[in-house]
Amino acid sequence: MDENFASLTVRSGDTLLSHASYAYDGNGNRIRKQALDGTTLYQYDALNQLQRVDYPAYSEELFYDKAGNR
Repeated sequence: MDENFASLTVRSGDTLLSHASYAYDGNGNRIRKQALDGTTLYQYDALNQLQRVDYPAYSEELFYDKAGNR
């Protein structure tokens, strides 16, 4: 799987306020977020619809109707 990466760092002087790194699959879907509070993972179906998100403390599944509405 090809992955593309991006990151964002926010500082105030020498103080780190926030940092997150993101990974995307070949379709441009975010598949991973690494932040100060942990890692979040994202899973998609064959239609590139978000199916599952695993947050550092819990997970959630997403469902769609036949029209593709969440």
